[in-house]
Amino acid sequence: MNRLNLLDTTKNGLQTLDIQEINRKITDQTYGSAKYDMIQQRTEKTIQKSVDLQVRTAELNQRQIQAKQLEIDSDLFNRYEQLFRNQKIICVVDFDCFFCAVESISNPALNSKPMIVAGGSIVCASNYEARKYGIRSAMPTKVCLELCPHLTVIQTNSSKYAEVSQRAGQVFKLYDRNFTMLSVDEAELDLTYVVRQRLQQGVQLTYVESDYQSTNFLTPPSNIELITAQIALELRTQLNKLLKITASCGISVSTQLAKLCADLRKPNGQSITKLQFTSPTDLGSSIRQILAPLPVRKIWGIGGATHLLLKNAFKIDTIGQIYEKRATIMLTMTKSAIDLVLASCGLQTILEGFSQEDAKSIGNEVTFKETGDMEQLKSHLMGISKKVACRLIDANKHCTRIRVKVRFADWSDYSHVESVSETQNLDDIFQTGVKIMKQLIAKKSLLSGGKIVQTGFGNSKNDCSAAMVRLIGISSLEFAEENGRENGILEQLRKIKNEKELKMEDVQSFENRNKDLKNEKCENKNMKTKEGGLQNYVQLNMNQNGLKNGIQDLKRDSVNNDRNKVENKSTKQNVQELQDSSDSFEVLPKASLKTKQKSGPIDQFLSKNRK
Repeated sequence: MNRLNLLDTTKNGLQTLDIQEINRKITDQTYGSAKYDMIQQRTEKTIQKSVDLQVRTAELNQRQIQAKQLEIDSDLFNRYEQLFRNQKIICVVDFDCFFCAVESISNPALNSKPMIVAGGSIVCASNYEARKYGIRSAMPTKVCLELCPHLTVIQTNSSKYAEVSQRAGQVFKLYDRNFTMLSVDEAELDLTYVVRQRLQQGVQLTYVESDYQSTNFLTPPSNIELITAQIALELRTQLNKLLKITASCGISVSTQLAKLCADLRKPNGQSITKLQFTSPTDLGSSIRQILAPLPVRKIWGIGGATHLLLKNAFKIDTIGQIYEKRATIMLTMTKSAIDLVLASCGLQTILEGFSQEDAKSIGNEVTFKETGDMEQLKSHLMGISKKVACRLIDANKHCTRIRVKVRFADWSDYSHVESVSETQNLDDIFQTGVKIMKQLIAKKSLLSGGKIVQTGFGNSKNDCSAAMVRLIGISSLEFAEENGRENGILEQLRKIKNEKELKMEDVQSFENRNKDLKNEKCENKNMKTKEGGLQNYVQLNMNQNGLKNGIQDLKRDSVNNDRNKVENKSTKQNVQELQDSSDSFEVLPKASLKTKQKSGPIDQFLSKNRK
């Protein structure tokens, strides 16, 4: 679907429809509405950006383009080389019409009827029977009912879908214990280890078309592609047996390409790219060859606005054309240029499924029928504030800023951020939200000047004030994580445990020191019973004072003096020099040395020689 809610053929199940006739009906239902006017304004801004990019492109010379292209190609080669060195076999599993399929488990009759699952008044998912009428996700339900009057509409049940998704994890773990959920209906698995195991077992397969009817090999398959296809088929069969729903698989050497392949053979099929390469260049050219003919909307994250921008500014409709004009795009587009180029080469990073722990904000929003009733707005705000507070507690975070977004009947968005004391408290979040919401509504009422706009679709169109509210969102920002961890229940439990462990360590350390002290006393006692001399004195002072290095120096000085002078001097002179040497040692204080000598072996030795 493009920015005007008109259909395109990028979604499976829509390729054989009369797109022009369906788009005419959609336009009749939406024309003149506030949303239609808003989208028209945004489209005009996008077209103006396209003109600006065309001007920048015209100012480039061939030398600049060639230099930039060499720089880009060098970077791409390094990235392909890294991918080549760490080759993996990535499988993306995508359930077919997941929400609708889950609803059909308890009511199989729905499979043969056009059906949608809606979140409020917007389509979240449609089955293939509904797509025959041109119905797809993100459409207003009223427009869908105009396209198909006998359409079955079911409201979303998030807990039911989450439960089925968790059960699917039991199968995923059999093939990759560290699998990643990209969304509630999509998972990424690393099949490298499983495939390698079968290759080591000597498994050799021969391609027989009847055995691989649900498999789309994008290149002639070798043994490794056949083994991988067999594993993917086993995985899909087990999912269907356990959950009673079907899934499609895409298999390649990168997550981006695997995700694209999962969409090529829907429903209940699988697509596999080449999995063995001779060099980084071979890997890169193979990936680009697969991507080149696909429309740009097949790149994850590219919507109608970016597609319109690329088409008008650079005459780009396919992924291959992005690669061809990579240097021009990098030189003229300041934002997202590198992401576009990497995506055209199969090197895009899929950003879905980031963990809540890494989130920069935690928020929620709700859409409803346009209203100016403050009590009703507070009720909506309280509902989403509860969800935000619960998520903050679950993540053990305290926010320091609150942002509120309000969308009005004319589809204009106003938002404001306010600082708060570190909190995860519901009352703090709600009261701050009410304060900001009232400010934004007052501002909009003043600026709109009583303007009236048309809302709704088809027969449900009506006029209302532009200052009426149709969406409220609230987000918590800038988390004080250290404070959150200290105050969290889990952290308190860890703290108690650590204190206990610390006390045990102190007790153990005390016991060890006590034991060492006893051993030291025993050694000193044994030493005193032996004949005196310099060696005993040194050892005794090492144990008692801990001045190991100083005593060793004293010992070395004494030994050297003995060697040089013992033959020419009397015993009394030798002892006097030894005493002088001891007195000159600065690290050991003289007063301390004399105290030790009163009862030490050296005092006995000197006294004996004086007599």
